[in-house]
Amino acid sequence: MPQHDVFTFFSDARNLRVITPASLDFKFEEAPPEDLEVGSEIRYRIRVAGLPVRWKTRIREWDPPHRFADLQAGGPYAYWLHTHTFSDIGEDRTLMRDRVIYRVPLGPIGEVVRRLFVAPQLKRIFDYRERAFGPAVRGEPPPVVNAVVPGRREVVAIAGLGGAAVLTAAAAWWRRSRST
Repeated sequence: MPQHDVFTFFSDARNLRVITPASLDFKFEEAPPEDLEVGSEIRYRIRVAGLPVRWKTRIREWDPPHRFADLQAGGPYAYWLHTHTFSDIGEDRTLMRDRVIYRVPLGPIGEVVRRLFVAPQLKRIFDYRERAFGPAVRGEPPPVVNAVVPGRREVVAIAGLGGAAVLTAAAAWWRRSRST
């Protein structure tokens, strides 16, 4: 898909619901802004292990159709910065990268929780988002949670950084020609 189209999809806050696993029970606390810009805020709730978690995201960078970044302004993390970058790689193909820098609260106890629960859950969420994008733009049902679509993931790395962690995920999307 062209870079502009991929950027437009991911920068439309309403699409968060369709690229988030149903098990997280994603719900907006208020209608999200129709047009994002630096300073825009998105308020929503998810459920983690059955417990409601409120989250407020603030747009920190806005550079259509190349990148945008959101910062957690309120929520479960001590720090969360999510940067989305979009690169045209030719022939209506776009490479989209998610980079999340986050820190969990509670010091050493939080680090144990991060390693055992948070990091694996974040990997599952971003893997799901990669699989959900195609069906979402085609108006198809969301993917089965355990389904695997091989061949698109370029890099996934989770590394501890002195109490913080970085998650990097990249996927390329394009329209494949169909023979009839």
